[in-house]
Amino acid sequence: MMKSSYESTKGMKKKRFIYVGDGSADFYGGLKLVEGEILMARNKSPVWDLIYSNPLSNKAHIHAWNHEEELGIGLLILINTIFIQDLLIVNPKQLHSHMTPPLQMVS
Repeated sequence: MMKSSYESTKGMKKKRFIYVGDGSADFYGGLKLVEGEILMARNKSPVWDLIYSNPLSNKAHIHAWNHEEELGIGLLILINTIFIQDLLIVNPKQLHSHMTPPLQMVS
């Protein structure tokens, strides 16, 4: 799965992956991630146990989640963070065009 995901982005602007897992097989998928990518592992799951018994094997940033709601919120935060970081890297002035204007008090 990871190999085909990487291959589908060849020739495109650098993409960052967020890999979500909770099984032991997800540990091996996570090993293919590079620095700057993210592995979201369910806390106290087989993948979590493998990550922490082999701490130097993973180059990705590790983010824990406990239940589906927390996973969803975590994904939204990470995606928004990556989006903003990419805007700042590509064109800092472009960031302002994507932000909502501040609220103004009307009396």
